[in-house]
Order: sequence, then structure tokens, then C-alpha cells
Amino acid sequence: MFLAECTTEEFLDFIELSFKVNHPPEGGFGSTAVIEALNEIFRIGGMPYYLTDYVKVEEDESGSVFPGGRTSGYQVIRTVAYPKIIVVEEEMAYEEAVRPALAILGHPHFAVANTELRDGLEHYREGRYKECLTSCGSALESVLKVICDRKRWDYSHTDTLGDLLDSVVPKLDLPQVFSEKFKLVATIRNTFSASHGGGKAPRDPARHLAQYMVTTTAATIVFLVATAEGR
Repeated sequence: MFLAECTTEEFLDFIELSFKVNHPPEGGFGSTAVIEALNEIFRIGGMPYYLTDYVKVEEDESGSVFPGGRTSGYQVIRTVAYPKIIVVEEEMAYEEAVRPALAILGHPHFAVANTELRDGLEHYREGRYKECLTSCGSALESVLKVICDRKRWDYSHTDTLGDLLDSVVPKLDLPQVFSEKFKLVATIRNTFSASHGGGKAPRDPARHLAQYMVTTTAATIVFLVATAEGR
């Protein structure tokens, strides 16, 4: 009865929740076929939605300690992100930017940025555009900090997104013009999002601005990570 009367948003929430309640055992991939089938239904029906996959990481666990100091260590697989439905309005933008960014952020060291970008996509789908801008900016900021950590480059945890770009871009041997272009993400977040007080002027960013922010953030993440890993 609920599925016959619920709104589209409620139905999409139901799909997401079903994967959290009835997800396969850690290490199992039985739901992959279900995810692929749902995406095929979305595609055939011309619906602008895409269901992302699970994000799982392997972790080492120490086991019992035997005489002589030997341990019975083992590996466990842990789910760090569940399938989430995102809006796909421009197929090329999704395939060339958003999807590759989600794949990159699926690596364990990008766990924080992964959560932030996924939150941004969820905010966008549900029309919370100020929050979408905030989460996207945070995702890029987190990616830059991870790049610094992995390269052993110094930075301050209080550095702004602009500060991080000014530091990282030259170290990647990129022209300074890239830093100025990438700072547009920070400018949009600071000007239109909920990350700073708006004073007397209410902030109500348009949908197309949030869409641009999502695509630009994802493309910037893909570019910077590819550049960093290529060095």
C-alpha cells in the first residue's frame, strides 16, 4: 500500500533504506545484480536516476597470539558506504566527472571526501542546494588534504580551500592559472552556501548553480588526483 501511494522521493528513500536493512554479508556481492537491474530500469524508463554501488574496504584484524609471538591475523571486509540514488541529468557530465570521482573516492584514504561528495549529491537530489554547495566544497578540501598527507607536504588544518589550492597546485607543477580556476568552487561555496552567515540577504541558490557545483567539483577532484598520482 505504501509503495502505491508514496511520493517519488519517498520511493527513492525506500530503495536506499532497503540496501541498509537487507545488505549482503560483508565480503558478499549478492546485491550487485539487483543494483544493475534497478539502474537498467531507470535507464529504460528514461528516469534521471542512478544507484551507486556499495563501497567496501579490506582491513587487517589481529587474531589470537600463539606461543612464540605468532598471531592468527585475518582480513575483514567492511562496508563504508551504502548504495545511494543520485540525479543524472547530463549523461556526459556524469560519465566523465561524477562517476570517475566516486570511483576515486571509494579508496579508503578518501573516506571523508567520499562521504562529503555523496552528501552533496543527496542534498542536490532533495533540493537542499545550499547544503549541496557546502558539501561539495568540503569534499574538494578533503581531497587536497589527503594529497598533501600522501605526498608529505606541509599544510595547516586551518587552511582554507583557497590556501590549499595555492599550495598544492604549484607543487603539482601546474600553472597558477589552474589555482584561480579551481578557486571558483570555493567562491561559490562561500558566496551562496550555508557555510557562512548570510547577514540580511537570504541565500537561495538556484538548482542549475548546484548542478554546476557538483559537476565542477567532481571534475576538479578527478583532475587533481590523476595529476598527483601521475607524479
